[in-house]
Formats: sequence, structure tokens, C-alpha cells
Amino acid sequence: MPFTGEAGINWSGYQPRCRSWHLECKDSGSVKTVDRPYHHGNLRNELIRVGLELASEGGLNAVGLREASRRIGVSPSAAYRHFESQADLVQAVRNRLLESMDEKLQLALSEVEGEDVVSRIRALGVGYFKFALDNPKQFEVFTFVFPLAEDWATASGRPMQILTSLMNEVKPDAEDLFAEAVPVWAAFHGATFLCTLGSLRNHSDEEKWAVQESTADLVLRGLNLIP
Repeated sequence: MPFTGEAGINWSGYQPRCRSWHLECKDSGSVKTVDRPYHHGNLRNELIRVGLELASEGGLNAVGLREASRRIGVSPSAAYRHFESQADLVQAVRNRLLESMDEKLQLALSEVEGEDVVSRIRALGVGYFKFALDNPKQFEVFTFVFPLAEDWATASGRPMQILTSLMNEVKPDAEDLFAEAVPVWAAFHGATFLCTLGSLRNHSDEEKWAVQESTADLVLRGLNLIP
């Protein structure tokens, strides 16, 4: 049964995922649309989800609190209770993307589990490259400030954690594995950037993958792992 509150207003037309409430006046039967921000029980995660959509559509500059709020149907002031600025939302979106990328890297490594370190370094480069090639706009969100986190237990530090572990097999006597790993990651990241956001972005996928493979060969030769 429709609920009729004060002033003869029927609230049965309330749509919980819309910004507007459709109010039917009992006396006249007319319908009024009143803009009221609705209460969202999980607004922070919803803002991140929409932020990911915005990143997929337009990259870093497209991720904004006002546009995310508009798409969800809440007031910007409600969004600002969860994120103090656009930069905070971008950081949250970046962290979610890094979690997704970590899953892709783990999948790539699982396919060569038990194989030699050469195969695993190649797989790491391929996983990173494929993630960026499939999601160039999302890749843009974190590519300019790719985190080399000291807390390697978090998603933001996982790629370097994986790579330093591999470098430990290559150079077990190295004093600073992090320093050994950074040039390797720089090579893979540089090739990936060129092929997704840089001057090679309009080349064919075949040409891009050739660049990735050549980069991997260069890295492995530099580590004296292949002739």
C-alpha cells in the first residue's frame, strides 16, 4: 500500500538509485519532481567504481568528484565527506587499478610457474604490457607517479616486490636488490608507455608486441641471462 505522508504526498514513487523523488499529490493527482540527494550506504566504494569508469573513458583528467557525484545521483557535498579533493579520489582509483594489475601479473606468472628465471622475467613484462595495452586510459591514471612503495605488502608495492624477488635469484649477492630492480622496471615501463600513451600508440598491436619482446631481450642480455 502506498505510504501517504503529511500534505497528502504519496512517497511510493521514490527511486533509491535516482537523484529525484517523484511525488504524487493526493488532492490533485499531479506529479512533482523534487531534487533531493539520496542516502547511499556505500558511497565511498560507489565513487571509486564510477571513478574507474571515468578513468576508462578519459584517463587521469576525467576522474573528478563532481562528475562522479552527478553520475551516482548524490550532491558533491556528500562525496566530499569521503574524499577531501579530486586528488584523493584519483589516489583511491589508482590503488584499485594497482590491485587489478597485480592480479594480472600473478596470472601471468602462474602460467610459467616452476620455469627458469628468464621465463618469469619475460612473463612479468608481458603481464604489465598486456594490462596497459588493454586499459590505456586506466594505465594513464598512475603511469606518471607509479608508486615504488616501501610497504610492499600493499598492492602499490607488489610489482616491485615480485621483481626484486626475481632479481634475488639473478644476483643473490647484490647489496641493494631494489636498486638492481629499478632499471629493469624502467625498461619495461618505458616500452609500455611508448606503446600505449607515447609516440608508438598508433602503431599496430603486432608492432607494439615486437617492441615489448625486444625490450625483454635487451633486459635479459643486460643481466647476462641470454646470449
